[in-house]
Amino acid sequence: MLSTLVLAAAFSLNGAAHAPGATVVTIPPGKYGHQILTAGNRPVVFDGRGRVELADLEVDGAARIELRNLRIDGWTVNTGNTITFRNVDTRGTFSIHAPSSNVHVIGGSVGPSRNVGSQIAVPNSSVKTPSRGILIDGVTF
Repeated sequence: MLSTLVLAAAFSLNGAAHAPGATVVTIPPGKYGHQILTAGNRPVVFDGRGRVELADLEVDGAARIELRNLRIDGWTVNTGNTITFRNVDTRGTFSIHAPSSNVHVIGGSVGPSRNVGSQIAVPNSSVKTPSRGILIDGVTF
């Protein structure tokens, strides 16, 4: 059964991802600060309604997360699996670090940025597994 949770103005994506019950989290219009998503055990969709802006986003170990209809200043997937950004306007840059896999960026836009670019990279020599299943489709740069 699909359940929905509507968030208040001050919230944590990570707290909502780990809350029992809701699989679709509706984010009301507003500006929100830095967010971190950590490991979880169930799929969650974050759906922005109206003008929703996040300062930035870090994904550290989360899996089966979809973010929809948001503006994000910049985002990084340090470690993650099955992370989807759908119709997300990224106002700066993004980074996908190995060994993150199955990261999809569908629709939306990236940029503008100055003197720095988005990247899909191995962050340091200790990471031995490359990223796999990276999809960027229909994104305006």
